[in-house]
Amino acid sequence: MSEQQSFFPLDAETTAAVKRYEDFRLGKANGYFEVDELSDIIDYYLFNGMTKDCDGVLELGNKLHPNSSELKVKRAKTCFVAGDVRNALRILETLGGDNDYETIILKMELLQKIGRGKEAQMLANKLFTDESADDSEDNELICLDIANAFISQNNFEIGMKWLLRGEQINPQNIDILLEKALVFEHQEKFDKALEIYNQLIDIDAFVPEVWFDLAQLYYFQGNFAKALEAFNYAAALDEDDMLITLQRAHVLFQLDRYDEAIELYKTYGEATGDLWQTNIFVAQAYEQMDKYDEAIDCYEKSLEIYPENYDALIGIGTCLLEQQKYEESIVFIDRALEIHEDEHEAWIYLAEALVGLDNTEDALWAYAKSLTIEPNQPEAFMAIANLLLEKDETEKALQIYLAARKLDSSLEFVDLFIAICYFYLKDNSQGIKYLRSAINTDAKARDAFLELCPEFERFLGMV
Repeated sequence: MSEQQSFFPLDAETTAAVKRYEDFRLGKANGYFEVDELSDIIDYYLFNGMTKDCDGVLELGNKLHPNSSELKVKRAKTCFVAGDVRNALRILETLGGDNDYETIILKMELLQKIGRGKEAQMLANKLFTDESADDSEDNELICLDIANAFISQNNFEIGMKWLLRGEQINPQNIDILLEKALVFEHQEKFDKALEIYNQLIDIDAFVPEVWFDLAQLYYFQGNFAKALEAFNYAAALDEDDMLITLQRAHVLFQLDRYDEAIELYKTYGEATGDLWQTNIFVAQAYEQMDKYDEAIDCYEKSLEIYPENYDALIGIGTCLLEQQKYEESIVFIDRALEIHEDEHEAWIYLAEALVGLDNTEDALWAYAKSLTIEPNQPEAFMAIANLLLEKDETEKALQIYLAARKLDSSLEFVDLFIAICYFYLKDNSQGIKYLRSAINTDAKARDAFLELCPEFERFLGMV
């Protein structure tokens, strides 16, 4: 399954709003929501990549609060996230005036997206001039918000200038220093990022966000032991922060400490009510432990909350596949593909299930479909070649094996199967060449060769 990720940290009010809206969609609750509730629900969906779900929220909001400028800004933000930048900008421009702080920040991002970066910089300068005050703390915050508007569009150079401007106002502003560290991480300047984290710890070693971001750096570098140590410090400083709990669980998952990860996932789910996601995480941990029935149970609980749940559907499908329940597996994989037909891994799972049912032709089609979506899959080429070899289509199989080898020459037994194809095609010199390479790479290749084609045993003496 896919790598664990962090998700939107729900507070009690947002949890209640999201739950009530989900119940409303299922006809289990009334349909009245305040503007701030609808706004929170949209933010939650946007954060979790559920952009299409925002449309229903916005439609409801338009009926309940047709004149809400806040919801119009959220509509613009939703269009932005969905890639409809020009429509997002049009919506903001219909609001009139540039006095709304959030609108200006969003407009700066939109302008950069359509190549009007100079206008975005002019807006930034105007915003700082208009909003600057005698209170230096407010000015630091303005610099940070402007910086984030540029950083969010990968304009790190301009973003860093605003961070440095804020740092000049207050060299010990923790939020600004944290953002600087994150910019360095995006630029893969990890040593500089670590310097800033050490600087932050010197300023105040009791800020959980510092330890959290340091842990995240270690996590994405694959240093999970260090990441866990830093997350533990963060948790000790703020034991009620459930996002820290969630990330600690992710690290334990990566360290193969699945039982501990499951306990933390459950703690997070119970505390936040965000059960459809945490049930998936728990299921993935059970799956790694080969506890497929427990995993399926958790995936099904997630589906009950969010029926259009690709991860849960594909999770059930792969668990059934591992249990060799191929027909049942295909039912869930097909449902997952109805939601995301462009997921190449789902087509691979479908192909494997079809192979289990001896449906070779459909399996070959599913493998090919996966390769049209993601061509760089040497294992898929190998699987196709194996099926073709079983069908005695040796020439075709050879070409596919060679294509797989071109993508990844370290594939297990790829040279062995190329050798076998050449022997069947009576090109013995090429067969001996690849057999020699296979045995030199992996001593087990000799026994595998004898098992697969004992009729060619004589060629072993020529290697």
